[in-house]
Amino acid sequence: MRLTPFRIAKMNLIEGYHNKSIYYSIFFPVIFILVAMQLKVSITSTLVGLAFVFGSLDDALLSLSRERDSGTLAKLFLSPASRWSITGGRILSSILLGVLKATLVLPLLIFKIQDMEVYMILNPFNLTSFYIISSLTVSLTVLVGLTFSALCRDSRLIVLLASSAILLLAVPIVMPFSQSNPNEDKFMIKDYNPFWICYESFGRLVDITSLQSLEHESYWFSLLFALNMALYLIANAGMRRKIA
Repeated sequence: MRLTPFRIAKMNLIEGYHNKSIYYSIFFPVIFILVAMQLKVSITSTLVGLAFVFGSLDDALLSLSRERDSGTLAKLFLSPASRWSITGGRILSSILLGVLKATLVLPLLIFKIQDMEVYMILNPFNLTSFYIISSLTVSLTVLVGLTFSALCRDSRLIVLLASSAILLLAVPIVMPFSQSNPNEDKFMIKDYNPFWICYESFGRLVDITSLQSLEHESYWFSLLFALNMALYLIANAGMRRKIA
């Protein structure tokens, strides 16, 4: 039986169900936002993006390490499955979980926080964009971990490097700079950060109300997709050996 990306994705989901890690991946974003609401924290686009990033850390950091230590990953590399199928199956399973996460978070953004910075207007364009951005944010997080997994062999080193990269990029770095008005606090945010592009995309959802505006914002989708594809190619290029 040929191992296609869909079969490998199914195997990954079953493995996550057996070790209970799938529950963290699914429910963490909802819990994260609910706790923020209880603490009266403003639900910004950055916070929504962080919920998806933190909810994908197990898939990005620990899932592959568990499979490597248990020997499951070595058996997969020794199988007839190509490296493209292995990485593709990993990303596909993460995206499927990302769609489920987005579905659970969506009611909070529609009904609970319409007076805050991030809210959802219920129309097909916003819904489509929300699922696209959520999926790209999740896959970007997982691909960072997958890239380090392909380039390194030591599980602890992989977790250390990947977690450092994700936290450094995903947690927005703000730097205060002087203003003409000292009472006005502003911050300089590095717009070239790929995760910040995700957060900006969440913030733009409210403006997508027609086909023309969706086409205008497709630049952000294309940029996020290009970043994901670049990491995917790097991960496959680094996975030159079949034995983990």
